[in-house]
Amino acid sequence: MPIECSSFHPLPKLIQENLVRQFAFFAEGRIHAGMSFDSKLYVFHRAFEQRQRSHAFSLASALAHQGVTPILTFFPGDRLYKVWLDLRQVSCLDSIASLADVDQSSLSVSLAEIDQSSCHFAA
Repeated sequence: MPIECSSFHPLPKLIQENLVRQFAFFAEGRIHAGMSFDSKLYVFHRAFEQRQRSHAFSLASALAHQGVTPILTFFPGDRLYKVWLDLRQVSCLDSIASLADVDQSSLSVSLAEIDQSSCHFAA
């Protein structure tokens, strides 16, 4: 049964860090970490230790639900999960800091919490 959902956001991509190209760039008076993958540019948002992997995925899912396209990277030897945001969707790099101020208790986003009123099941 196909599902039509106007508020559907796909799960964030998880990519091995050795498959991306990292760089630094200067903007708004500061140096930022950036990376490119699949012909798109991303800005570093936040890192999580391996034991906090579920928090990384929850944050990325919450950001996707807000309309920002996140990508998660990991490097097995580093044991870190990094959340990156599509640079084209971040109008002001200073606003990235405000995205990090998500209440930790609200990071557990489940499918049941998605606005079901905008989802319609097709017969």
